[in-house]
Amino acid sequence: TDSSSNISQAEAEALGITVIPLSIIFDTQAYLEDIDITADEFYRRLAEGEFPHTSQPSYEQFARAFEAADGEEAVAIFISSALSGTVEGARSAVQEGGFAGVRVVDSLATTTMLRMMVMEAYRNREKSADELVAMLAEFRSKLRLYAVIDTLEYLHRGGRLSKGAMIAGSLLNIKPLITIARDGTIEVVGKALGQKKALKMLESLYLADAPDRTREPVYLYSMVDEAGRKLIERTGGNPDTAEFYNLCSVVGAHIGLNAAGITFVSTRE
Repeated sequence: TDSSSNISQAEAEALGITVIPLSIIFDTQAYLEDIDITADEFYRRLAEGEFPHTSQPSYEQFARAFEAADGEEAVAIFISSALSGTVEGARSAVQEGGFAGVRVVDSLATTTMLRMMVMEAYRNREKSADELVAMLAEFRSKLRLYAVIDTLEYLHRGGRLSKGAMIAGSLLNIKPLITIARDGTIEVVGKALGQKKALKMLESLYLADAPDRTREPVYLYSMVDEAGRKLIERTGGNPDTAEFYNLCSVVGAHIGLNAAGITFVSTRE
């Protein structure tokens, strides 16, 4: 997978998963996520007013990862093709490098959604690559992510949202609610006046989507976790035991500070 999955290099090494880092670019300096720059350092610079860009992995990065499969079947699950050129780059690397055993999956997702897909594949790693690809398509159809963010400015500046949509959500103290749609794009699904009302609306969206109570949700925040902890409590979770992750830097570059979100499995497709 790639580093937008919110799987750290340390966790990946312990599990035997390869995480190919995307790059964060401040001015002209590029940093490999979770290798050259930590999330804390990234968010510190973002809070100080620096505006970063992001970049997909190089052919050489893909080739090294695919070569490590040593001819075995491998499933590579990457950030949505609607948000990044990573999938296209990976598929080109497979073709150019002759890595016939590698199946590239367009997750149509990112961050904790992508994380849940990777972990689902990991739990079913005894299956064949083709079986995993089919299983992941079905699993993705039931995955949902909702988040409240402070501003749409970063999504617009990063080219992930139109100017019209950005202006519609930029009124004073209006908190936009976003989702990752079935086609892998980011959509604005609501706006609320203030964080408290936004979290209440997010809770309503969660409940309306018929969550599978046998599967624990995964939560996210960006730098400041207060709203995320409130969201965990509103949705029946325990802030001390819930899976709760600081939003990875390459997605944080487009979301900004003070986000709170929930990813979960719905009981319907």
